Amino acid sequence: MPGHTQPAILDWCDPSGALNHLRDQISEITSRCQAENQRNGMQVRRQSQSIHML
Repeated sequence: MPGHTQPAILDWCDPSGALNHLRDQISEITSRCQAENQRNGMQVRRQSQSIHML
């Protein structure tokens, strides 16, 4: 289905909306993971700098 959006394709495949709901949940979880990875990366960099300064 070229030219159709992902939600439109999911609606066509699953009119109940369960696939769209699942996609939304996965998007939210992915966003949270990315934010946590960034935060953890900053903490690791700070710790590395502190150790290097010691």
